[in-house]
Amino acid sequence: MSSLENALKLKPNDQWVYSNIGAILYEQGKNEDAVVNYLWALEIDPENAEVMSNMGVALVKINLDYSGL
Repeated sequence: MSSLENALKLKPNDQWVYSNIGAILYEQGKNEDAVVNYLWALEIDPENAEVMSNMGVALVKINLDYSGL
């Protein structure tokens, strides 16, 4: 993941970097960390349906209820 971490240093406002980091963390079973990165991506691009979908899958995996957000 060091390539993505380097990309984040170069482009800290690139929502795709956060999204890709989230996807890698999800694949590693680090769902809470994945959700955090998806949220950062959505801070940059709140209309990104793909990121919303990926975050939803991660939330289901960790059984969190974010209905209050």
